[in-house]
Amino acid sequence: MTKIRVEGFLNAAKTTAAGKPYKGRLTCHSVQWTGEGEETFATFTLTAQEVADAAESRLLWTDQDVQRGIHPGLESQPPRELPVGDGYPDPSKYIFSSDNADDICEKLLRGERLFLSPLVWNLRPGTFEAFWDEENQELFLYSGRIYLPDSHHRQQAILKAVRLYQDDPASYPKFRSEKQFKVELYLLSRDDEGNYFFDKNQRPRPTAKSKAYDLTTVDDLSVLAKRVIEKSPSLKGNV
Repeated sequence: MTKIRVEGFLNAAKTTAAGKPYKGRLTCHSVQWTGEGEETFATFTLTAQEVADAAESRLLWTDQDVQRGIHPGLESQPPRELPVGDGYPDPSKYIFSSDNADDICEKLLRGERLFLSPLVWNLRPGTFEAFWDEENQELFLYSGRIYLPDSHHRQQAILKAVRLYQDDPASYPKFRSEKQFKVELYLLSRDDEGNYFFDKNQRPRPTAKSKAYDLTTVDDLSVLAKRVIEKSPSLKGNV
């Protein structure tokens, strides 16, 4: 793929004063592209530190109009776009589960294994400048905002975990800022961000809670219940 045909991608990299390629505000390494045209998206891997740094640099944003949303009936309308680096949104204004994010954060700090879906980023065509270095498989971002059509809780949790670790590393000996996360980077319009969120969060048919608890091996009460059933002939077969 020699050229990404999306408004915002430059034909050549910008240069430094020394005439070297300028890598901008963020560099994504070992990038792989999938799809064509409007369906093009990239995948790459970042560490927890890199995700947190992108948030701290105010590169990562959420648009509440096309995500979980703003509470209805407020006397004054709060800002629609929020920088992830500002931390959890105000729960009196925005729909956000602090408990959900805290649970992920605590598991990260304890070094527990987490089965997390890829983090989701989006660059809206025409609102950014970037360059794709095909030779080195690197993506340079020069300007613009990266929006999160999904995975807001996960990325807030990663940011909080890195901040807590940096403040007191001795308290979290099992946390690693080098922990890796897969990122999916899309090139969607604002409207399609909303469509993405709907498809990911509303269309899937959730697993029955009883089955979900039956499958897990990390919930103590679920494991105990399964053992009781296994040891009790009269309870076998989910009676």
